[in-house]
Amino acid sequence: MGINTKRVTAQLNTILKLMGYEKFGVQLEFCSEKRITELNMEWRNINEPTDVLSFPCFEFTAPEKFNRESQALMTYTRQLGSIVIAPGYVMDQCYWDKKEYDKAQMMSSSVDILEEEEKEEGVHIDRIA
Repeated sequence: MGINTKRVTAQLNTILKLMGYEKFGVQLEFCSEKRITELNMEWRNINEPTDVLSFPCFEFTAPEKFNRESQALMTYTRQLGSIVIAPGYVMDQCYWDKKEYDKAQMMSSSVDILEEEEKEEGVHIDRIA
């Protein structure tokens, strides 16, 4: 699977700029399912693949709030952390999520058709979810 690194870099830079961190770096790594499984086991003690793992360089006290020591180090290093992505796993998830979405859409369409037929026939059925 080919990854358009120029496009990914441009999108990452746009996100950093929108968040006010355009002068900071983020390490982005694309890896295999085997590698992300190893990392997942090492860092989260979960022996299975996942789509994304993130490793912030500094401790947060709240979203976008760092403790004093981390804030000083972050200003000096200008590094936010690392993001590891398993593209193969992501694509598999997209495939299965789309199948589930399509299935839900089909079921929703069937309910809509039944409701329309009921209206035409003057029948009313309460559905309990």
